[in-house]
Amino acid sequence: MLQIFVYLFAFFVTVPIIVTGLIYVLAYFWHRRRRKAVITAANWSLVFYIISVNLIFFMMFERPTIGYTLIFLLLILAVIVTLQWKVHMEVKIGKAFKILWRGSFLFFFILYVCATFLSILLRIFV
Repeated sequence: MLQIFVYLFAFFVTVPIIVTGLIYVLAYFWHRRRRKAVITAANWSLVFYIISVNLIFFMMFERPTIGYTLIFLLLILAVIVTLQWKVHMEVKIGKAFKILWRGSFLFFFILYVCATFLSILLRIFV
């Protein structure tokens, strides 16, 4: 039984677009609003994209990249907090994390697509 969950998790990490689609369909049936379903799908599938991008980069460069990912996310969070402080003179950590989370989804989704195509091209031509 445990092996089924391990294989399912490995499949979802390998192809996180399927996770996003499944979560979107379930959230759309639950909320009946497209915007809410898209936000729910982005929130719940971001972790799969982060893991997948790090695994693709590990396969391409043969170096672990999770540390660089965490440093990048912390730097972006610091920039968001600084901008909030400059503009509003008040920092709302919850709003900063929400901006970071949604922006990270867009970034890692695009990075996943580009890294997938790049790794396929590298496997074909090198």
